[in-house]
Amino acid sequence: MRYFILTCLLFAFSSVYSQSKKTSEDFYVTEEGEKVMMYGDIEMSAQYLLYDNEKGRQQQFPQKKVKVMVAKNRLFVNMPITKNMERLHEVIAFSDKYILTLYFGESVYYVFDRNENMIEGRINFYGNKKKCMETFNAKIAKYFTECKELLEEMRKNINADKIISETVTYYQCGEKDYFGK
Repeated sequence: MRYFILTCLLFAFSSVYSQSKKTSEDFYVTEEGEKVMMYGDIEMSAQYLLYDNEKGRQQQFPQKKVKVMVAKNRLFVNMPITKNMERLHEVIAFSDKYILTLYFGESVYYVFDRNENMIEGRINFYGNKKKCMETFNAKIAKYFTECKELLEEMRKNINADKIISETVTYYQCGEKDYFGK
């Protein structure tokens, strides 16, 4: 009987211990290829990525040293914001030819080709709906003509006075996934 009680206590303790262990699906990969798990709230300043480690301690890591990040089911990649400066961009949509990203530091959009050459940079959406729609058609829509559903959703967001990518993230149109497979 004593062994039975001891076994039950050990089982209960191990169940509680395994449930208390933190899990996360959020991570980033450094330039060196190291995968780092992130916990708690994840924030980005203009230069740094801020998150908690598994022990709950806040960590800070330079954005420019992050190759790829997955946070809250969104993909971020390091791409240029100027000729000599890279920062994390959220991948909003991509086709077989182009990538549409959002840089949070300035809330601006960028269009890159699949070789990550900047085609359109610093696309802002300010002003009335008409001006926003003109900007959208001139700077984004012309690169994603084969992505009818994407363009319709983004136009719907503009007409509803929402952020154009509010209902869109990692939208794939075309044969290749983001990593070209």
